[in-house]
Amino acid sequence: MVILELDYKKYVLSAKDAVTVMDILNGAEVYQDKYISEANSPTGKSHTLHHVYDQGDTDMRRISLWAIPDSLYKMAKLAGKPE
Repeated sequence: MVILELDYKKYVLSAKDAVTVMDILNGAEVYQDKYISEANSPTGKSHTLHHVYDQGDTDMRRISLWAIPDSLYKMAKLAGKPE
């Protein structure tokens, strides 16, 4: 098992599945919405602009991937969700 950290949240999955997730994200497009206030709008009305574009080489994503020993995985699994 490995731990995949994506944007500050950690997930436990098989190494094969983690690589699949990373491959999918590398091929995905970026979606971004941008709120424009009345003060910054040429029409004087607030609105939201929606954008979809290629990631390119410059976009950074916070991804970490590391192995978790089986004994630690089992112990953490027994502990369950923190209260």
